[in-house]
Amino acid sequence: MAKEYDNPEIPDVRTALDQLTVGSLKQLLNLLPDESKPTRKADCVASIEPCLSGEKLKALWERSDDPQQIAVAETIHSDKP
Repeated sequence: MAKEYDNPEIPDVRTALDQLTVGSLKQLLNLLPDESKPTRKADCVASIEPCLSGEKLKALWERSDDPQQIAVAETIHSDKP
């Protein structure tokens, strides 16, 4: 069962992405199948956010290999927030 952390500072994906630098967002964009390469922070966030929910998230998970899925599982189920 997934753990829920009560962190009022990061209530959703958009807020978490907004806290990253443009450089970090561009690194994330390079990992996603989206071909767009925005340069402005707001555009980077707008490109990444949809990939982290719904069917796009499911497709990203299915595209991941076993070591990647294991790393995600360890992160989700870790006792460390």
